[in-house]
Amino acid sequence: MTDFRDDLLRLILDKLTIKNGILTLTNQENFLKTQRFGILLISELLEGEHYQEKFDAIQYSWYADSLHPLLFEPFETAIKELKLEKKVFFQDFKKKVDRELIKIERQKKLVEFDFFYPIRIQTTKKLKKMEIEGISVEIKNYQEIENFLSNPQLLSEIREYEMNYSTQLIHPSLSYIHISLFARNLWYAERKAARNAQLIVSIIAYIENYRVMWRTLIGPPKPISDLDVEIELAFSEKDFVNLFYKNVALGKKNHKLANKQIDDINRIIGLFETSDQSIRDFIEDGLIAYHSGTIQKHMGYAFVNFWTSAERFCLKNHQVTERKVMERLLSPLLNKTGITKNELKRLYKIRNKIIHEADYGLATEYDRNIMQFYIEPFIAFFIEKLSKYPQKKIERIFQFLNDPTSDLSKFDEIVESL
Repeated sequence: MTDFRDDLLRLILDKLTIKNGILTLTNQENFLKTQRFGILLISELLEGEHYQEKFDAIQYSWYADSLHPLLFEPFETAIKELKLEKKVFFQDFKKKVDRELIKIERQKKLVEFDFFYPIRIQTTKKLKKMEIEGISVEIKNYQEIENFLSNPQLLSEIREYEMNYSTQLIHPSLSYIHISLFARNLWYAERKAARNAQLIVSIIAYIENYRVMWRTLIGPPKPISDLDVEIELAFSEKDFVNLFYKNVALGKKNHKLANKQIDDINRIIGLFETSDQSIRDFIEDGLIAYHSGTIQKHMGYAFVNFWTSAERFCLKNHQVTERKVMERLLSPLLNKTGITKNELKRLYKIRNKIIHEADYGLATEYDRNIMQFYIEPFIAFFIEKLSKYPQKKIERIFQFLNDPTSDLSKFDEIVESL
């Protein structure tokens, strides 16, 4: 049976030439075609062949947004050799990439990277520093990182940025998420840092908006929050290297956190640090999806994000159906009334209409708020009661919770025996 990836390689190699030992594309049309085919080829490698784990293991990333994916190591050398050897087999491509990954690990040293994300939060009490898997995440004030922010090259870029977008990135009133980690290139470091910045902002947004039901009285519905990571200042070995941004301005609202909220944030950070490795990705994805629900302006998208958060905290996979997600959302409740069950069924119907018929306009601000209402206590239950257990045990706990004969008043005692 023909491997379509061999055909894909053939299409790519046909559009490439080698001049003076350099892999090149003959024209812009070929660049765009092979860029598309190259992304598909690399996706097959990373996802289908599980090479993402190999890249993560050596702390190196495959792709910079500004480059053609196949003109970036470790793929460039592999593709060039295939062109010279006139081989068009995906298995040969894999072997050459494996060899190049070993070279990268041996020849490129790990470098310390620092990333700073300005956010508009105000606190009178220190937020806990999170350290996990060799990555340090901390909220700092302007004075604590002034040595980084006074970098001449950074100041030059920021002056130009502020002139173009009228947004201050360096100001004593701002706080900064500081993420420090080691990596073999900027792109891996940036990807890991961005996810961790998103996670800490998601925890803050979860606590800040817990049980706060926003309602727009005049005009179109508004997002629940504008707290997000928009701007990223990147340093390598203390030297400024880049300014990234997904939006041209920070949110306008100043988020003042009470001491009780800071205590709650610190408790979640501590529980996440001690969570079982097997469910840590579920917690990250679930919190980030929750946060996405709070910042979405469109009610349909916000609703789906909250539902996605529910799916992740319910450990949804190919064996866990959407109906099981509903059962698990209800499972910690002591009083599962008919009204509650029917309300969740209605939300499930809205979810199906949106997902299967793209009817995003169906979800109202009320529907978004009710989804928020359901997922928030479930997140608290999962993180506080279940996060220390491995995934297989949590599956057994859900079975116990869904058994109508279970005595939920003896939850802690029975869970330890499962």
